[in-house]
Amino acid sequence: MTDHPLKLLNFRTYPWVILGIFMLAGALLGYLVSATLKPIFEARSTLTANIEIVRNYPITEMMVDSQMTLIGSQVFDSRVVEEVLEAENSVGNKLDYEVFRKNADFERQMMNTIFKYRDRDPMIAQRVANTWAEAFHKRLTEAYPYGLEVSEARATLQSIINCHVDESKKGTEFCLALTPGREEALKNEANAIIKEKGSLSMGLTSAFTIGTWIPADVPDAPLRFTRGSLILAGLALGMALGLMLIEFLPGGKENHAKISA
Repeated sequence: MTDHPLKLLNFRTYPWVILGIFMLAGALLGYLVSATLKPIFEARSTLTANIEIVRNYPITEMMVDSQMTLIGSQVFDSRVVEEVLEAENSVGNKLDYEVFRKNADFERQMMNTIFKYRDRDPMIAQRVANTWAEAFHKRLTEAYPYGLEVSEARATLQSIINCHVDESKKGTEFCLALTPGREEALKNEANAIIKEKGSLSMGLTSAFTIGTWIPADVPDAPLRFTRGSLILAGLALGMALGLMLIEFLPGGKENHAKISA
């Protein structure tokens, strides 16, 4: 039988025992690591939102997407994060901003925002995720009335523009009553509201309504660093090292041939 150039495929000389030893050692290493390295758990709480159905104009997908993107950009609002940190420190968990940002994440699922927090203690992960979602829900609820006022002010400005450029609107009651003096007063009032309340609205509009928040359960399955995954990783590492040793060590083929003889 002709020897194959790869020792891996040369059954006459290939030292399976060496590979087995490396794989066993890797699996044992993975087990030892799993015994000393605590797994990481991830808790998930949810903020729900709704679209206002009864409107004077249609709600487009772009409008919905822009509002959800806006909410996602503010989940780490300084007031919200500060409230989370204060709550954790009050119960003895010395959590700072850097650690929170490292372990916190969120994702959008349709009209929901999922708050995710990771920790080696599943109870802490649940508590932080829930505090975060509750604080953000409260922040949005406080900002929403300002969003309604700003939306109404912008709608007024748009209605004024329509009276001048849209023929179908010129015969409406609003446009017929729009004298130069009234127009100026409405513009001043609307612009004042936008200037005063815009920064307090967090960008929310009347097309978007805040729902409720759903608390996270205590996670029962680790996100990573599970014993099984670490053992498999060690097994794969041992196999890779064993193959490298067998294939690339100089003079290995002659020694393997002696072993097989």
